[in-house]
Amino acid sequence: MAAFITPIAALLDRILPDRAANQAAREKLSEMAVSGELQQIMGQVSIDKSEAQAAAGAKNAFVQFFIAGWRPAIGWLCGLGLLWQFFLAPVLGFFYPGHPVPKINTPDLEQLLFALLGMGTLRTVDKLKGKASGE
Repeated sequence: MAAFITPIAALLDRILPDRAANQAAREKLSEMAVSGELQQIMGQVSIDKSEAQAAAGAKNAFVQFFIAGWRPAIGWLCGLGLLWQFFLAPVLGFFYPGHPVPKINTPDLEQLLFALLGMGTLRTVDKLKGKASGE
């Protein structure tokens, strides 16, 4: 039990510089230790810590990709497609005029990009209004 009380008492010394408040907090801490309440609280903290570690370990890279990775991946692909179409392809065409340069169907790419940007904006508006679900 002393292993729990010593760090908490040291923390009280930092938080409560007032002697009377510090002494009152130490007495309350001692009462909690005697009644077993402190041990219950520390046990619950230990359980919460174990559950948090288990939940974090369950989200491997594959699962994380499907939870939060599809929108950024599509956004990056749209950005790379637009980079190719409007910058890299013309530069390559300029330096290698005899070689054919593949073209991308730009209207479809832009339509997908604008849809993603619009959905992201709507999600931001929902969060700002406090109506976001799934949190």
